[in-house]
Amino acid sequence: MTPVPQLPQTGPQQRPVLPKKRHAPVVGIDFGTSYSSVGVVRDGKIEMVRFEDGEPMLPSVVSFPAPDVVLVGAEARARMGAEAQFTIASPKRLLGRPFGDPEVARITGALAFRSFAGSDRFLRLEAHDRIYSMTDICAMILEKLRERAKIHTGQEITECVMAAPVGFGSLQRSALERAARQAGMKVLGILSEPTAAVMAHGLPKKFNGRVAVYDFGGGTFDFNVLQVSESAYQVLSSGGDPWLGGDDFDDLIANHVADAFWRQTEIDLRKRAVEWQALLVECEQAKRTLTKKRSTDVSLDGLVQMADGARGLSCRISRKDFNGLTRPLVKRSLAVVERVLNHARLSPQDVEAVVLTGGTSMIPAVRRAVSKVFGAKPALADAHLAVVTGATIEAANKGGVELEYKSRMVHEVAGRIFGASVEGGHVVTLFERDTPLPAERKESFATLRDNQQEMVLSLFEQNTSRVDESRPIGKLYLRGLPAAPAGRERIDVTFILDEDGMFTVAANVAGKEYKQSIRTR
Repeated sequence: MTPVPQLPQTGPQQRPVLPKKRHAPVVGIDFGTSYSSVGVVRDGKIEMVRFEDGEPMLPSVVSFPAPDVVLVGAEARARMGAEAQFTIASPKRLLGRPFGDPEVARITGALAFRSFAGSDRFLRLEAHDRIYSMTDICAMILEKLRERAKIHTGQEITECVMAAPVGFGSLQRSALERAARQAGMKVLGILSEPTAAVMAHGLPKKFNGRVAVYDFGGGTFDFNVLQVSESAYQVLSSGGDPWLGGDDFDDLIANHVADAFWRQTEIDLRKRAVEWQALLVECEQAKRTLTKKRSTDVSLDGLVQMADGARGLSCRISRKDFNGLTRPLVKRSLAVVERVLNHARLSPQDVEAVVLTGGTSMIPAVRRAVSKVFGAKPALADAHLAVVTGATIEAANKGGVELEYKSRMVHEVAGRIFGASVEGGHVVTLFERDTPLPAERKESFATLRDNQQEMVLSLFEQNTSRVDESRPIGKLYLRGLPAAPAGRERIDVTFILDEDGMFTVAANVAGKEYKQSIRTR
């Protein structure tokens, strides 16, 4: 493996507010599990929008301290200690997921909210007699990003490019787009997070070769392999784990500390939602400290109020303890790496450069594990701002804004397998995973009954070749079929998966056009 090129760092820049331009800017958004960011291009340069605390990252936390009062960001995060009731962190992990999902049940079980399934089978939370969907809550964070971008630029913000995890399916991506629309923005494109990260720290102009991007964020893990030329980024294969991220590291530390507290007091903090949230906040800080120091203390004075007085908590954690607790999570990420490389028919030695991004990639044990796989020290991109920078570059491309340097074009692939069936019959595979985009497929479907007047075309996606793992993502109802014996009448259907991840299905029945589009990427 050749030495990994050192990637230039792109830091946030603060510039004076310019006079209003004729066209409003298109912003780039990283709606992260733990933190969210927004960027804009002005005068050819990328600028990170800063929030009230002066930071370019907004905690992805929403709190409802009282009826008709909503806090977003740092103010909401500050309530996750003793005032954790009606406060939710990492809502991205729950976006677009059915209430019955086992992981949703695990997460909501620790929230100080009443949670239940809405009429659409998706999660609802109740606070102060108000009902909120996860789309509502995520829209509040996106609205905050839009407002700050408006203040930063002095212009209305109505369009954006967003980044999303590779593991986000059609339901999650559609929910993300709805949340942005609810926040007042049209989504011009959704870029995969690892692709955005490698765009942000552009490789040398003359670089030609394969690049692996290991993106370990707060709530998701993604891995991409790209073929990079002087003019383009071509994704070869991608994969991820939507339930693997820094939050899971926090959870393991918290469980370790809670076990120690149980042995001392016989009080189970996991059954106390408010105290558990306070512990998670401390454990996240402990995780950050352990990336730099060999040990730290998790301490919470007066954590539990009892009849005979308050009980505090104190537990020392070493980096060795931390590495032992979290080793299974690191191995899970490497299993994704192996799967993606195998699907691309590549070995680690076939990769010329490796880029790490995401806050969890800063953990020393993670960096060592990746180095061991690829046989060289990977380049550490900006762990927190790489994705939003890449999204902003793509936003400039979509908005026709010139950058001070020429950016490479991006060519994505299908992140999942897509198929269709008629009347619950055999699922026909339309697009395999890693199909280069855009892609088009035509299929003909025959009627199943004599004089059949309606045909229901069901659309599916799946992460593996196992049909039993297919998830329905939509239906197209074709009506007005000509009367004929079963099998004689055939309907020609066109399926298009475009570069922006829009899955469009179109058919013509007796001169009438039918069409449906679904966001898949």
